[in-house]
Amino acid sequence: MSFLPKSPKARRRLTLLAVIAPILALAVGMTLWGLNDSISFFYTPSQADAAKPPVGRSVQLGGLVQPGSLVKHPDGRVECTLDLRRDISRVIRQVKPDLVMSLTSVRDWDRMYFSHPDHLAVAEATACAVYPDARNPHAHTVLLAEGYVPHAVERMWVAGLEANRWVDITDVFDRKVAALRSHESQVSDRTNLEDLLREWASANAVAGGLPEGRLAESFREIDAR
Repeated sequence: MSFLPKSPKARRRLTLLAVIAPILALAVGMTLWGLNDSISFFYTPSQADAAKPPVGRSVQLGGLVQPGSLVKHPDGRVECTLDLRRDISRVIRQVKPDLVMSLTSVRDWDRMYFSHPDHLAVAEATACAVYPDARNPHAHTVLLAEGYVPHAVERMWVAGLEANRWVDITDVFDRKVAALRSHESQVSDRTNLEDLLREWASANAVAGGLPEGRLAESFREIDAR
């Protein structure tokens, strides 16, 4: 018994479809293969650990930010207000970190590029949130009403002050460069970005007494207990 249609016209259509289908499948397969290197896969940390994506594969890591822990304020109009201190204190009470990393709130008159008003305001508000706000039950009492109990941060790592702690970043330096390049609105026109970052990191490593050829970040460790 034949399953082919009796009509010659229908048979021609079926034959044409049989010829086109493998070609179409091959074209789709080659397209996906060609895009393989440019596709960015999304993982949560646990998924990335289980999948173990190969070195060089572009991935997006998510699931690191807890709901409600991202504080947003208008760009260029951030001020160190009680509201901002409350918002950062809320995050500290929610996440309960032992360590908070921040920038210095002191303006550097020799390097104005590093003293953006938004950065200075957030740095000062963060320091105020670490001490005394986040640990003080009498500060921002609305947080208690929201269920956020006081939390005392033990340490701060502050960039931009005289350093007493250095972190070797040699093995992850490429990731630092790639992450910063993603901030296109700020660095897209910097063709020497990697060289500049390498120069700074190399100087940090020398200052920290790391072996020759290493790269480092530098911080001032603050005892906040």
